[in-house]
Amino acid sequence: MFLKRLFGRKPQASKVVDRDQLIETALHSPDSAARRDACHALVDLPTLRQVAYTDAIIGIRELANARYRNLLCGLDPQSPDLSERLAELARIDDQGLLSQAAIQASDAQLRGMAIDAVDAQDVLVSCAIDDALAANRLRAAERVHDKSALEQIARRAAKRDKTVYRLARQRLKQISDSEERPRLVRAQCQTLCEKLERLGRFENWVQDHALLGHIEQQWAELEAEADIGIHNRYLKLRQNFVDAYNAYAQQHAAQLAEAQAQADAEARRRALVAELKELAAMNNLDQIVQRVAEIEQIWDDIQPVADKAALRAYREALTMAGEQRATLEDDARRERIAATLLDDAKALLKRNRELDRKRVAALRQRLERLRSESEGHRASSHLGECAKILEQLQQRIDKQRDQAARKLAALPERLAELDRHFEQGKLKKAEPLYQSITATLKQARAAGLPRQDLAPVELHLKQIAPQLHELQRWRRWGADTKREDLCAQLEALAEDSELEMEPMANRLRELRNLWRELDRNGAPAEDALWQRFQAAGNRVQEHCQPFLETRAKIRAANQKQREALCKQLETFLNQVDWERMDWKKAARAEREMRQAWSALGPLEGNRQKPLEGRFRKLLRQLDQALDAERQKNRAFKEELIQRMLALVEEPDLRRAIDMAKDLQQQWQTTVPGRQRDENALWKTFRSASDAVFARRAEQQQARDAEMREHQTTREEICDELVTLIDTCSDPDSLRADLHSLEKRWHDTHGLPLPRQVVQGLQRRWNTTFDRAKACLQSLEAKARWTAIEHLEQRAAFCDKLARKLIATAEQAASNTEPNSPEDAGADATAAAWAALPAIDDPDLHQQFDRIFTQIADAANNADAKTRLMTSMAEHARQRIDLCLHLEITAGTDSPPELHQQRMELQVSRLREHMGDGAADPIADAFTLLRKWYLCTPADAIAGLDQRFARVKQALTVAQQPSGDE
Repeated sequence: MFLKRLFGRKPQASKVVDRDQLIETALHSPDSAARRDACHALVDLPTLRQVAYTDAIIGIRELANARYRNLLCGLDPQSPDLSERLAELARIDDQGLLSQAAIQASDAQLRGMAIDAVDAQDVLVSCAIDDALAANRLRAAERVHDKSALEQIARRAAKRDKTVYRLARQRLKQISDSEERPRLVRAQCQTLCEKLERLGRFENWVQDHALLGHIEQQWAELEAEADIGIHNRYLKLRQNFVDAYNAYAQQHAAQLAEAQAQADAEARRRALVAELKELAAMNNLDQIVQRVAEIEQIWDDIQPVADKAALRAYREALTMAGEQRATLEDDARRERIAATLLDDAKALLKRNRELDRKRVAALRQRLERLRSESEGHRASSHLGECAKILEQLQQRIDKQRDQAARKLAALPERLAELDRHFEQGKLKKAEPLYQSITATLKQARAAGLPRQDLAPVELHLKQIAPQLHELQRWRRWGADTKREDLCAQLEALAEDSELEMEPMANRLRELRNLWRELDRNGAPAEDALWQRFQAAGNRVQEHCQPFLETRAKIRAANQKQREALCKQLETFLNQVDWERMDWKKAARAEREMRQAWSALGPLEGNRQKPLEGRFRKLLRQLDQALDAERQKNRAFKEELIQRMLALVEEPDLRRAIDMAKDLQQQWQTTVPGRQRDENALWKTFRSASDAVFARRAEQQQARDAEMREHQTTREEICDELVTLIDTCSDPDSLRADLHSLEKRWHDTHGLPLPRQVVQGLQRRWNTTFDRAKACLQSLEAKARWTAIEHLEQRAAFCDKLARKLIATAEQAASNTEPNSPEDAGADATAAAWAALPAIDDPDLHQQFDRIFTQIADAANNADAKTRLMTSMAEHARQRIDLCLHLEITAGTDSPPELHQQRMELQVSRLREHMGDGAADPIADAFTLLRKWYLCTPADAIAGLDQRFARVKQALTVAQQPSGDE
């Protein structure tokens, strides 16, 4: 009767309604109501499409068409998987259906596929403006070609989607350009002809010839669309220019050769700059000195530099090489000083004589000064050895001081001995003893003994000074002996006829110098000795006279050359125009003048000094002019530096950079100063200009840093999400944290990011967020199953307790002896009940507590026991019905005797679903399981627990996730 009321016809026996049956009913059932109901339940898209096209009743076709569209667009909860809907959409060509899918489909991928197939411009306009996905909006806009539709998109998408707006504007411009093409072609052809007419007018042949190639490229694009008149005009103008250019090219060969020479010179300059940079990294001082001089000469030999950047690069490289040279020279100088110090210390250590305390102290000061100079530089390898030797010298000084003190203590006895020698007139013994005492006194002074200890000895020596005069007279006698020896040598030289004149003249000069030295140091010579020496010298000079005359002629020629050089310098100074002076050439001329003067030979002694003074005076005038220009150039450079420093604070950065470039062009050196000063000025100027250009880099770095910070923020959010997935086990906490992170992520949408990481970060967020949602679903499922397990434990406890209570009561009824109350058993049962896992739901917890209280009351109350037995029977019947519902939900088999009841339940579910589309309550397996466990206590039904176990196993496999996310 139930099925008859539902379908109006006799139901088939125990046949389960399934998908194939619904398809068969929808396609072939003669009952229109059955076909209509089947269309309500169908989710098979091909079947619905077939019904929508082939059913005889228009209402059913419209119903099938409407459900087909809803399912295809994903608007119905029972819609098939996206892959199935995409495959179905690929098989249809109905523009109306495609239009609906393009606009209404819930899945962006499905809308995109429909957009690719739809042709209606108004639909594409709607999708290009209103679609939620930017990629679909762009897809739709790319398929719009109608001008009015593009204008509508441009007007409505201007503030929504900049990409779509730009595409629409670009398409509109292309349409406008195509409409204006003929007029533009003619105008462009006319313009090209006018450009051809102007070629060669100002004789800029190279530029015009290059421009001709550009014009020909443009003409090649327009030639097919040009009319015959313009075409002939273009050819004539082109031929005229080509003829003129060929005439010019023949005359321009020399200029091209010169340009090639300049290019070669520039390449040589670049090679020289590169070599200078390599020299700046070398540690071979001799090679750097030699090669830098060669490079400077080669650079000067190359024609003047036209490229200021090349000159600046050369100067910078030369400066770097000079700095490296200075560093190596300093290292070499310190190494030489250390080696000299070491040699001096070793020489002093090797001396067997007594050491001078001041010399050792001086060596120590030199060592300390060298150590201070070596701070921050490469230290010499000799310093350690020097320190050791100085320590040994100090030990010797200390030992020497002790010896000097002992010798000084013995001086009174030696002074007494000296006095005895003087009294006895024994000069030979007195003189060495006097020298020994003097040496001892000197040693004592050198050792630093107190002056009061030396004063008695010094006083005694002064008192015996008269006796020393006698010894000095004896020394003068020795000087006369030496003069006689000089006379003999000079007479022998005069007699030597085999000796060449040049060495003879040189020897004569040496002997005369020795005679003068004796005159300066001793008493004047006797007149006889002087006459003898003079006569021998005159004879030697007469013999060397030819050589002396030849030398005089050479020195006279040298004098003429020096006078000519002075005259040339005077003429230059008198005629020079200082206002138009080429200062670089003037500095080079001054240097060459000095070199030429130094290269000339010597003059006669009395003529060398006046000419030297004249030349120095003239050269001083040129040096003063060069120095004035040097100071002027330095002042100009300092002004440029101040102006460059002012640009550092210029608020308008673009203007500051333009002005800085202009100042760099103005930096020129006319007369260079000291290399160190020039380098310091250039470094200051370069630092100021670098500071100006660094501001632009700082702005860019600030933008980059901001974007990197935003990137780091997003990466940290993703990292926190990953950590949350890996560590969180509480679904409520995970849900709250997930919502917080999602809000933080959306708050960063408007922040600028590096373009290359935007898509990657978004993909990482999407992937990780999907994992988080899957993890949340997994945790929620685990929590639900845990709650079900807690319900199961309490329900099993109640079933066991109630059944035991009933069995005990029945056993007691058959016995004649009364049972005593078991308070201890009740307490143990209450404790076991309290020890069961808690239930999170307060309502369920209260219901189970009431159930437990009812069972406990039934233990001592007959009426309560009767009510308990009645409720157990009722709960058993409810569990039978619930078990059948659960078997339908889990898809497990039911006993054969319940097939009819199961089919009625399935048809009832289908009817309710078709009537109002509401969700089937028995589909919620967890609701049915909670109802099952609330139906406790219940009587034991044969086979029911085994059926329920199969259902639970099937639900566990079907609804529990396959693995933890």
